[in-house]
Amino acid sequence: MSSPSRRPLTLAALASAAVRDLDPVSVSGLHTDEPGVDQALVTDTKGRTWHVVVPRSAAQGAALDLPDTLLPLLDARLPFDVPRPSGYAAVKGVGRAAVHPHREGHQLALESLPAGPGLAATLGRLLAAIHELDPAVYEEAGVPVYDAEGCRRRRLAELDQAAAGGHVPPRLLARWERALDTVTLWRFAPTPTHGPLHGAHVVVAFADDEDSATGEVVAVSGWHHAQVGDPADDFALLCANAPADAFDTVLEAYAAARTDRPDRGLVTRARLAAELELAARLSRARADGDPALVETLSAALADLDERTAGADLMEPQVLTTRPSAPGGEELDELEDEDMAEPTAPTEAAESTERTERTEALAERSAPGPVEVAPKAYQPEATTGDIIDPGSPRAQR
Repeated sequence: MSSPSRRPLTLAALASAAVRDLDPVSVSGLHTDEPGVDQALVTDTKGRTWHVVVPRSAAQGAALDLPDTLLPLLDARLPFDVPRPSGYAAVKGVGRAAVHPHREGHQLALESLPAGPGLAATLGRLLAAIHELDPAVYEEAGVPVYDAEGCRRRRLAELDQAAAGGHVPPRLLARWERALDTVTLWRFAPTPTHGPLHGAHVVVAFADDEDSATGEVVAVSGWHHAQVGDPADDFALLCANAPADAFDTVLEAYAAARTDRPDRGLVTRARLAAELELAARLSRARADGDPALVETLSAALADLDERTAGADLMEPQVLTTRPSAPGGEELDELEDEDMAEPTAPTEAAESTERTERTEALAERSAPGPVEVAPKAYQPEATTGDIIDPGSPRAQR
């Protein structure tokens, strides 16, 4: 079960317990786009500001503990800060609260990300830097390592879990299954990844507050889903929430900064990951016994079903500009032999598996009337001292 949201004063008390000489004098809650955690900024008697993060469930608490051994290894290898906790405080039933020194800057609102030179290009280079890391660094830290087929199998498990609840429209299940059963889509070289990149994870500083193009990423947090796996996972939330032209800029900068060409299926798998994340949140809400959230996410999935009716994830992507690989070749024109070729399931095996899974999904997904949400799912808006790069302050 998930705990209810905690009051900021409770988070301030946890921060005081976690860091020996931290005596709070003020606290303000943070409403970010990252689900499953409570967050606050705490100022102490020495004028220092601290960022406290508290999980709402035992599963989220376990996830937050995973990157402890990884963070020190990353800090010296990436061109931005990787915040590390200064202390922890036990929280009954969910694990422990983590307290970091607060890094001055602004958190991103992905839906307001401006295209062109500046933040979008910086994000592309940021993701390339992560994906260029030596996988041995992650292996040394003991974080999960998956090959391409392992990534596909994990997505299949998510599909099974989504279908079991009967809240996902059958048409969406079929859409996802077609992508998961397409062998060529899952030919990629696994890379070190950050995991779903929420705007709350990215701290940005502006050389000129009146020009959003001067924004630079100074720190990245939220490494609790780090693993060696599908590079597309890091693009999922950007693909779902950033403006199309901004996402194109991210892809262009990313491709230019990578040593190896990005694989042709990256954008399609990013879209799939974003859609499956909505279903995964529904599964967690159902497991946590949160009927209100189940209803909200069911409506969001119904809206997604309506918006994608007749569209196939495997259809070619229409971008305002197409990213180019090093050497000037356009990514969507690369030949199959240019891509990495990890072991992939055979067409015959996939055909048999598709038939079996279609029958199983048909039995478990009970279609019924589901109200359509009035608008597409969007992450929670940031508030308080958080400024997005599209705001008047950033662009005036």
